[in-house]
Amino acid sequence: MAEAPPCLSVYPIAGDGATSALRTVLVGCGPRGERHAEGLRAWPDRFDLVAVCDLDPARAAALAARLGVPRTYPDADRMLGAERPDLLCFATLPQVRLGLVELGVKHGVR
Repeated sequence: MAEAPPCLSVYPIAGDGATSALRTVLVGCGPRGERHAEGLRAWPDRFDLVAVCDLDPARAAALAARLGVPRTYPDADRMLGAERPDLLCFATLPQVRLGLVELGVKHGVR
């Protein structure tokens, strides 16, 4: 695997020197979300993609099946409450992003 880009160097490292993968969730499973998910999956030592969310459950299920993501949700609030992620990634329309950031803060996502 290639060396992590400098922007990833801020993520926590376990005591044994190994990288601690961040529990990660994704909101938005359209074409941009697919690219985000593929990027997250390309760095399994940094990101553990545990769930995806989309208003279209079939689209979320298709992406999850293709990439081996264990859980899907149609509602971001419910997903964040159930999954308690370290990292929230979103690939959505601009007008819903602030609401997602607020949900992340509500659920203690860093």
